[in-house]
Amino acid sequence: MAFSLNRQEIIGLIGRDAEVRFLTNGDQVLNFSVATTNSYKKNNEWVNETDWHNVVRFGEKLEGLANYLKKGKKVYVSGRPKVEKYTNKEGKEVTAIKLMADTIIPLEKADGTAAGQQTATEEHTATQHEPEMPEENDDLPF
Repeated sequence: MAFSLNRQEIIGLIGRDAEVRFLTNGDQVLNFSVATTNSYKKNNEWVNETDWHNVVRFGEKLEGLANYLKKGKKVYVSGRPKVEKYTNKEGKEVTAIKLMADTIIPLEKADGTAAGQQTATEEHTATQHEPEMPEENDDLPF
């Protein structure tokens, strides 16, 4: 089996409050968006380019974490990017990239001050509960 790496780490500002949904099997799904900004110089002027990241986290007891993930707060997220394709209401095929988070660390307290070492307990690094993937077929030629 070949080794590969599919990893993404971001630090940015939360664009919308985190939402928690409950699945029929009892698991929870946490969703929120994060904005990251890249600055560069073009024609002797600084240009800011903002990218939006849709973050998804599967697991249990995510409601407590969601309380810290409010619009405008700074957050660290790491996980793997996942590409999803679907057809929208207008019949157009859309490609969306979601960040399937395994680590989410709020970098600000509820009052907006920087989070210190005390917030390390708020780090949620438990294994995600995702749907089972089919077993690999070793007979494939690649």
